[in-house]
Amino acid sequence: LSERCFSQLFLVSLLYTNKHSVMIMTTTQKLKAFRNAKRTGDVTAVATKTGYSIDMASKTLRGLRNNETIVNAAYRLVRGRKAAQLA
Repeated sequence: LSERCFSQLFLVSLLYTNKHSVMIMTTTQKLKAFRNAKRTGDVTAVATKTGYSIDMASKTLRGLRNNETIVNAAYRLVRGRKAAQLA
């Protein structure tokens, strides 16, 4: 395939993938989703699931540390929840 054909094919497959599969989120987006939907005990639950200390999980979820395992576990925990409504 020529370079032009390959890039067009890649673009079509990328558009199809974005339309028909899970959207890839950045760490920042996942942390924001967690902060908006977290409940009491969620940090402890994330720490327990990942095997990290509560302190490490807390610091990671506040943005002071970088740990993808903790961020992904936190996002999976709150993924189906609606964000908290402020009255």
